[in-house]
Amino acid sequence: MKKVLSAALVAIMLLSGIFVFSGCGDKKEEKAGYNKEVNQYVVETNDKKGELSLEIAKDLNYETGSNVATTFRITSKDNMSEISFHMSYDYKTSATITKKEKDFYSEKYHDYAEVTAGDYKGWSIYYGESQYDMGLVLTEPDANNKVYGVTISVRKSPVMKEGMTFDVKEFVNSEDFKHMLDSLKFTVKTEEQTNEQAEQQ
Repeated sequence: MKKVLSAALVAIMLLSGIFVFSGCGDKKEEKAGYNKEVNQYVVETNDKKGELSLEIAKDLNYETGSNVATTFRITSKDNMSEISFHMSYDYKTSATITKKEKDFYSEKYHDYAEVTAGDYKGWSIYYGESQYDMGLVLTEPDANNKVYGVTISVRKSPVMKEGMTFDVKEFVNSEDFKHMLDSLKFTVKTEEQTNEQAEQQ
């Protein structure tokens, strides 16, 4: 009888242990993902008919920089590095949207690659140690055979102060940059929304 009770107790303890460990696994899964506080930005197309939204972690300490035409820039307060977003609306075959590896044949260009960011496809290229560019096609060709696209550039500042450091490649491979790409969302506005916005201005 004692043997039966001992066996039963061992079985109960083993089962309890399994449940405890599986519970720990669930807690770890809940913590997975990107949990930083973010700032959200919106970039408009030059024809005001579309907009790109994105998120940047607040602790990266970027602020809105000088912005002209269809290029939106944010600048790091810590190291003067810059991320710019240049919107375009052009023919799909245009060099501003589609690039091939042969277009980058030069010693100063490195690591050309075709990339996918969420739903968007494009290319990426490193320019030495100072700059990284990524071009993404955001829409399917419309009735005019044109697509909306964005070029995202990460630049190391040439005027960094003493003690400032910034590694372009390290930043581009970071979880913060990956989250920014995952957060990209492009929307084409309706005619009604575009007219409404024009009236407000």
